Amino acid sequence: MNLLTRRLPDNEIELRVQSVFQSGWAILLAYKTARVDAKRLDDVVGPENWQKHYEYDAKGNLLCHIDVWCDVKKQWIRKTDVGDDNKQGAKGTYSDAFKRAGFAWGIGRELYDLPVLFVKLNDGEYESDGNKAKASNKLRVYDWSFETSDTHYNIYDDKGVKRFSNNRPNIQEAIGFDGEGKGILQEKINKCETMEQLTEVYERELPEGEIEPEILRMFTDHKKYLQGLP
Repeated sequence: MNLLTRRLPDNEIELRVQSVFQSGWAILLAYKTARVDAKRLDDVVGPENWQKHYEYDAKGNLLCHIDVWCDVKKQWIRKTDVGDDNKQGAKGTYSDAFKRAGFAWGIGRELYDLPVLFVKLNDGEYESDGNKAKASNKLRVYDWSFETSDTHYNIYDDKGVKRFSNNRPNIQEAIGFDGEGKGILQEKINKCETMEQLTEVYERELPEGEIEPEILRMFTDHKKYLQGLP
């Protein structure tokens, strides 16, 4: 079953636009489709050795159970997660629950560890509307390709031009810490499970010199949480 957690091939990683900013920067989201989970389960344990079930919990949330047969224990082993009902319709919620249960089995879990995928957009790839910005029809990220290794991440557009690499900007450089920037930083902090991870985020995302008190407090609060302090 350890083979379920192998890194996804680059051609199984999809990209979509998550946010576009007035500065011309965008955040891309790397994700997997439900077909990737089904293929990985088929390839590793065999189509006859896994099954999925759906049910609603007491709060009305859709749960997906993925059961995998274990020859050693002679029993089914279950991993479960809940679908996110984010206006994507019933089919989308079922698919989301299945993908999340796949994450519980370790399928594509490395996607959670990716850095923020900041991409500087070209003229014509985004449009401004008042105080908001959005992607234009010319921004065809579904045709872009994602390239990964143990230490490097690259994104190429549909013309083969590199648009993202490890030499990426931090949040401060790309969009600053006003509004959405703070939310993105808080999300990165919340994902840190060790002091080493928190230190890496601190050194990577914060500029040198004086740090805004609210930003510093975000790190301090999470440091206390990791250390089990009140």
